[in-house]
Amino acid sequence: MPNQGQRRRLTSWKEIAQYLGADERTVRRWERERGLPVHRLPGGKRSYVYAYPAELDQWLRSQAPETNAPIDAAAEPARPSPTERWLKRLHINARKIILTLVALLVIAIGVNWYWRLRPAFPSRAEIDGRVLEVRDRSNGLLWSHTFPDSLRTAEELQGNLLRPHRRLHLADLDGDGASEVIFRAAYRSEEGSSGPDLEEITCFSSRGKLLWRYRPQVTVNMGGMRFDGPWRFTDLIPVRTGHGTQLWASLVHQYWRPSFVVRLDASGRAALHFLNAGFIYVLDHKRHLEAHYLLAGGINNEYASAFLAVLRVDGEPACSPQTQGSRFDCTDAPKGLPERYFLFPPTELSRAILPYNSVRHIDALGAKRVVVTEETEDGAWAMYDFAENLEPDSVAFNYRFGSVHRRLEQEGLLKHPIEDCPELVRPLKIRRWDSKSGWTTMAVPPKTGLRPDVWPKN
Repeated sequence: MPNQGQRRRLTSWKEIAQYLGADERTVRRWERERGLPVHRLPGGKRSYVYAYPAELDQWLRSQAPETNAPIDAAAEPARPSPTERWLKRLHINARKIILTLVALLVIAIGVNWYWRLRPAFPSRAEIDGRVLEVRDRSNGLLWSHTFPDSLRTAEELQGNLLRPHRRLHLADLDGDGASEVIFRAAYRSEEGSSGPDLEEITCFSSRGKLLWRYRPQVTVNMGGMRFDGPWRFTDLIPVRTGHGTQLWASLVHQYWRPSFVVRLDASGRAALHFLNAGFIYVLDHKRHLEAHYLLAGGINNEYASAFLAVLRVDGEPACSPQTQGSRFDCTDAPKGLPERYFLFPPTELSRAILPYNSVRHIDALGAKRVVVTEETEDGAWAMYDFAENLEPDSVAFNYRFGSVHRRLEQEGLLKHPIEDCPELVRPLKIRRWDSKSGWTTMAVPPKTGLRPDVWPKN
């Protein structure tokens, strides 16, 4: 067998390529990637190569053992034509465009849902005519809602039982950290000017979605008479306790004596909490020690005097203490009892002009409360200071009390000057009720240094 040096050899890339039936670039790649047996002279330049046909044939057989066919130029992928390359680039660019459009569509959908679902934090709300506008902390408009043409405007509601600033509230009822918007709406009656308004509470989400409406449909039996409305709202307040925020509303009959307080939850479900024989005009909330109290003030018709009820927020539904069997007795009302119930006697001004006085305001004074009774329609007030434990400790009168007193003196309705008015120098006797003691009488002294007769006569 001849030695390796006597064998024929191929001495260039060109000859090797011709032997294998491929181009030089392909042969170089095979040597680099597939181990094509190509030799180089030791110490020579890299480009001086040679190969033995027998070794190349053996390498070819190893590359295609199943077919025992040599790898030839046909096995090397043909170069695409210019048209094929253009179509390939077009396909790639079209795919990129489609992917880009899909990505933009996904981003647009995401931005849309973000703006729909992102937290909104109402900070201020106001009603202008029929349009409710809600704004954020920077006074930017979050959303607005237009009510029907039949909505009563603020100008039309002048003198209405519900004070304008109490008919619109922001409160987080569902505990999600953003406030709902609560609005008491009054609509003109479909029966014309003679018919009663339709009143309701509407609750919107922080983003302006109408969540629920509450239209009172309550039937009350009092003294053997049935009262089923129409009902009118007189006050509306949110109350925040350790169990979340609740909405409280007071309502009165359109014409007669019954009134009541309801508690509304985050879904607008109403629960009757207190029933009174006489109008309730005002509500307030007070926390003392670990308990939360709801204060309700107005008129008690049986006793013809102003009243204040102290109710436990978490207590059982209650009824005002009335004479059993009288026409003011709540016959099928809640059987619970208020925590306390106070009756404020009408002053001599009220007795000379009105049938009775009424609680119209409850104002906070630090941890205390000032319960204001309206003694005359032209602004004469008695102001009872209640201590932190919700017991009265003093009484004073505003300057209009002195002015009205002097007018009644001149008209002959009062027989003594204001300087001798007994209600300014002696304690006022108010009646107090609780479930343990029933009715008792307590004396409330006049507040030191505050007398309506120190202002000049007019």
